[in-house]
Amino acid sequence: MRTRATSISLNGNFRLVMAGLEVEVRASRARAIVAILATAHDHKKSRDALKAMIWPRSDEKQASGSMRTALSSLRHDLGENADLVGANRTHIWLNGPVELLRPDDGGAFFEDAPTDIGADFEDWLQTERNRSDRQLPIIAPLECGPTRRICIGILPIHERLDEPMAALLATQVLDFVIESLRAHEIFQLFDFRDLETDHFSGGVPGISDPEMYLRLSLTKVRSMAQLSVSVLSGRQILWAHATSADQSGPFLFSHDDVAAFANQTVDAILKAAFRKYEGAAFRGKGPQSMIGVVHQLYGMSREGQYSVRRYLEGHPELEGSALANACYALSVANTLGEGEPTLADLEEARRHATRALELDMQNPLVLAFCGHVFGFALREFAVGAEATKLARRQAPAMPQAWDFSAMNAIYRGALPDAMRFSRKAAQLGQYSPYRELFRSSLAITATLTGEHETAVQVSRSVLMRLPEFLAVMRHAAASYSALGQLSEAESMVEQVRARDHRFSPEAVQDPKYPLPSADSRDVIGRTFRMLGHS
Repeated sequence: MRTRATSISLNGNFRLVMAGLEVEVRASRARAIVAILATAHDHKKSRDALKAMIWPRSDEKQASGSMRTALSSLRHDLGENADLVGANRTHIWLNGPVELLRPDDGGAFFEDAPTDIGADFEDWLQTERNRSDRQLPIIAPLECGPTRRICIGILPIHERLDEPMAALLATQVLDFVIESLRAHEIFQLFDFRDLETDHFSGGVPGISDPEMYLRLSLTKVRSMAQLSVSVLSGRQILWAHATSADQSGPFLFSHDDVAAFANQTVDAILKAAFRKYEGAAFRGKGPQSMIGVVHQLYGMSREGQYSVRRYLEGHPELEGSALANACYALSVANTLGEGEPTLADLEEARRHATRALELDMQNPLVLAFCGHVFGFALREFAVGAEATKLARRQAPAMPQAWDFSAMNAIYRGALPDAMRFSRKAAQLGQYSPYRELFRSSLAITATLTGEHETAVQVSRSVLMRLPEFLAVMRHAAASYSALGQLSEAESMVEQVRARDHRFSPEAVQDPKYPLPSADSRDVIGRTFRMLGHS
């Protein structure tokens, strides 16, 4: 048992002192491992977490080999004090006592940290530097605060199949789920599917990092199959769902079935995370994390959009987050039409959307959000069309990508594409808690294509859940008037005017007024004429 404290200084350059003597740790990634463990709760991290942070571009075999090499180098440098580092099959830790010295004189935290490792390591480094700048108490990284990530373990698939090719279905579901969860930037995923042995056959082990586990099962016997999924916290089942197929055709589940099933799983995880980290006080306090930011953003209320901006402005450590920048830009776009938009507002939207795309052009959620900002708020239709197209390609099961693609098609006057995209968004998001948001483009498109009964039906449903959605309200007024329901149309116009005093026959013809397209100006202009407004 170690009795004398090891001193690890991250005040400026890395410095390790043992038994009164400084120890030189030569390998940069070995120093990174020690620094991460020194700041972690109980000075302990899982092997998978460390590999994900330090070797994110390597496959499992390469990352494991690189970690063994780094640990061997570290122990060689430690010499007779090699027992500082403890390890087993799942975890690595520092044997105490350990004294951690942080900057207390304005110095930089871990100034000689290795560069260009990956986003997770940079997130950890930025979080620790911000914590040192604010001189907050030492707590485990990524455990609290706005940049914390919710850890989820992807367990091995349970398969009982009479046809090996059917395993592709389960793989597709998990790929869709992982793609969507990673896009939200609030989850840290541990993939246990590649383990040579199923270490979980006897139950979920006591791994400290993941807070939730995702388990998928697929059973196929002849023409019958069942696909089931569960979200676990230890042995507690937080959510479960199953779908069955019984047919003799070549495909048991269609691509849309698989996508919808995956989206239900993602939504369940988002809801579980929201309940845990935002809680019942959300309405009174506003967002407390990025998951609350996304929730507020989707609510479409004016105050909700402002609360998103207040939260992000109050957390400068999120300036390096692509999703945070995209959320800020989208919140500006969502409040256009709530009064006179200022040039400063639009420049802020442009700055944040541009920054988001610079940070991560591979995130489909960022692409979808920024595509809408460039198309609707900044009227740069080609830029918006390209971004939303990339979002669809990268995440074909994500309803946000199709919803914002539909709106961009409206801006460009491509109404057949808009209808196709909007129906796809509605289908993919049919089980989502944000279902009505993903049907909003369908409501607007139906008005513009003359399907007014559909437009009224969908608009009513959307506005029951999102009563402050001005774009839907403006177009619903047009559909009511086209159906001869003039009192309903007049009522809708007055509801819009209660929040947008500029809404008038003259204003809607102004190219700077925030309407999606020339088609929208025409149908809403006709509505004013039918109602006798001049």
